[in-house]
Amino acid sequence: MVNAIKNSIKHIAIGSDHIGYPLKEEIGRYLNELGYTVQDFGTNSAQRTDYPLFAKAVTEAIVSNQADAGILICGSGVGMAIAANKVKGIRAVVCSEPYSAMLSRQHNNTNVLTFGSRVVGLELAKMIVKAWLEAEFEGGRHASRLEIISQIEAERSEQTALSHDEQLSKTRNKIAEIGKIVFERHLTDAAGGNISVRVGELVCITPRYSGSKRRWHLQPNEVLVSDLSGNQLDGDGEISREAKVHFALYQNFPDATAVLHSHARNVMTFVAAGQPIEPILEATLKFGTIPVSRFSPAHSEKLAEAITEAFQGKDEAIRKYAAAVIAPWHGLFTVGRDLDAAFDLTERIDTNAYCILMSRLLPAGRRISNRSS
Repeated sequence: MVNAIKNSIKHIAIGSDHIGYPLKEEIGRYLNELGYTVQDFGTNSAQRTDYPLFAKAVTEAIVSNQADAGILICGSGVGMAIAANKVKGIRAVVCSEPYSAMLSRQHNNTNVLTFGSRVVGLELAKMIVKAWLEAEFEGGRHASRLEIISQIEAERSEQTALSHDEQLSKTRNKIAEIGKIVFERHLTDAAGGNISVRVGELVCITPRYSGSKRRWHLQPNEVLVSDLSGNQLDGDGEISREAKVHFALYQNFPDATAVLHSHARNVMTFVAAGQPIEPILEATLKFGTIPVSRFSPAHSEKLAEAITEAFQGKDEAIRKYAAAVIAPWHGLFTVGRDLDAAFDLTERIDTNAYCILMSRLLPAGRRISNRSS
């Protein structure tokens, strides 16, 4: 067993995608042998996944002081380094030999090391890790250069903050616009419905009484801004009681960026009957059957639990485009990667529902197969 290196790094966060998973497991054991405390952020199998998720988890542990440094492994190490360096305070380096790893610590004070399981084998990876961990930042002229880098990072953060405010303004305008369209197309009614969009750690959401008092003719300043816990930060009006569902969905589905709760006219027939909507059009085929959640009273915590439960297993659909669930006796909830996707799927489902209802008035005919001949 190799003696642990006595330096400023004691706690190490590690992560990988599915390609780097086997090597990550070996490196984790090696770090334990060296005496380091290791926190493994996954992935935990060779099942296909996305490397930026693990770069985010590891770097967040570092900037929150849960870990002193991080090691990330993917196919080449490049993707992990790019993702990690998007986080303020992170200095990630991709290395395929020990010398660069050592210099990155001595001259650049790197706090994240990345490498590729398709580039280096286990023994070389151990050499790279050991060289990186043994090296100490030399300070001096290197410290002044890092200060310049920090200034660039701070300037970029200020620009991002400005663009973030602009993004909030743009989002509130779009929600107001979509609200009018949804109402005009009978995709919701005066009785209710909600529209929200996640912007970073904030949520823009329509206020209570958007339909009954405003007829869905909202001004952008009437679209509320809250945190992910539902604490209102800005906007004229009060948060709807149904907003609990929106916040629960954002908390449980990280790829969800928009939620559209609607009372679409044709869908409401199936809502009242508690029946799922089968796809009968090419436009809805890829979204499958729209399921029905278990019944829970409106405005209750149980409704948020029931809708979140019904969306389980739809993560990939949300990430790619959108997914929807029927709340019996209530309405339709659509979750999308963005508001355009959520709106589009809502209208597709309502058209599909209309076609089902109208087709029941037609004389029996030959059913068209969706399979190619």
